[in-house]
Amino acid sequence: MPGNPDAYGQSEWSHFAVSNGFKFNDGLWANKFYYDDPKLAETFKWIVDAGKKGFIIPAKDCNGSNAPGHFAAGKGATILHGSWMINWYKENCKFEVGIAPLAN
Repeated sequence: MPGNPDAYGQSEWSHFAVSNGFKFNDGLWANKFYYDDPKLAETFKWIVDAGKKGFIIPAKDCNGSNAPGHFAAGKGATILHGSWMINWYKENCKFEVGIAPLAN
């Protein structure tokens, strides 16, 4: 489920892309980015396909500010958010919520 979009996909797609072999650049202060990497395109296709299957709410149906509410209403199986939202989910979801940390 998409959150608030940015060029780095912090809570939308970066974790999926990196786990698929994508890298943004060659490190701190690098001036070449790899947004043309086929691994990134594969990742976006996977996200779109997951949306079509109902696993991820498509971005067109859920802007970042509505994402937690859609998740709490059971309209998506997964949401990517920061640890600062744990209590909100515990208080607003009528189902058990599982939390998984992202590894780097």
